[in-house]
Amino acid sequence: MISGFVAPSDGRILFEGTDITGEEPHRRAERGIGRTFQIVQPFAGLTVCENIAVGAYLRHARRADAIAKARDVARRVGLAAELDRPAGGLTVAGRKRLELARALATEPKLLLLDEVLAGLNPSEIRDIIPVIRGIRDEGVTILMIEHVMQAVMNLCERVYVLAQGRMIAEGKPAVVCADPRVIEAYLGHGAAARLAARGRPMAEALLSIQGLKTGYGATEVLRGIDMAVLDREIVTVLGSNGVGKTTLNKVLSGVLPPWAG
Repeated sequence: MISGFVAPSDGRILFEGTDITGEEPHRRAERGIGRTFQIVQPFAGLTVCENIAVGAYLRHARRADAIAKARDVARRVGLAAELDRPAGGLTVAGRKRLELARALATEPKLLLLDEVLAGLNPSEIRDIIPVIRGIRDEGVTILMIEHVMQAVMNLCERVYVLAQGRMIAEGKPAVVCADPRVIEAYLGHGAAARLAARGRPMAEALLSIQGLKTGYGATEVLRGIDMAVLDREIVTVLGSNGVGKTTLNKVLSGVLPPWAG
C-alpha cells in the first residue's frame, strides 16, 4: 500500500505531510518512495549495470547520466566488479544486492525493503548489513519488512510487529522481543506464561538453530533455517515430501554436516 500497488479500503497514507493515498506507484516513486521486491526478478538478458540503470532513468533521462549513476550505486552496494555480467548469472546474494541497487538508483528519500535478506546464508547476511546501514547513514530513511532477527537486532532502532493484520507491539527491538503479545503470536498460546513461570528469557531454548544451510553434493536442500525448541515442548516440522525435513534431522543428529550455521 505504501508504494501504491494495493489500494487501502480505509485510512490515509501521508508522505512528507501530503496525502498520497490515491496516487499511482510511479507518482510515489517520483516523490521519493523506492522499494525492493521479495521475489527478485532482474532483467536476465541485461547486464548488471543496465539493470541498475532502469531505476536511474527515473531522474536521469540521458543514457550516459543513468549509466554513471548505475556505476556509482553498484560501488555502494558491492557490485562494482559485476557491472558487465549478465544479471541472470548472479548468485542469490548478488541478485538481492542488484534489487537493492535498482531501488537505490531511483534516489529515494524512503526505501522500502521487502525481505531483502530472505534466502541468504549467515555470512551473506553479515556482509550486507553494513551496506544497508551505510545507505541509512547517507540520509535515506529505511522501512524494512523482515524476519531475519540478526538483521532486526543489528539494524533497527524501532520495530513494529504485525499479527493477524493488526499491529500488536512497537518499540526498541530488545523490548519488543520480550513482549508477551509477540511471544504468544510467534510461539503459540501459553508460551509467554510458560517462559515466565520458568524464569527464563525468550532467547533461551533447549535446541536453537540459526542460519542452518546444507545439502547433498551441489544441491542445496536447507537454506538459512532458524528455529528454536523450548524445554518440554512438542514441536512439529511440517512440509511436503522432498522439502528437507529428514535432512534437517540428519544434521541435528550429526549424520550430515552443515554447510553454514
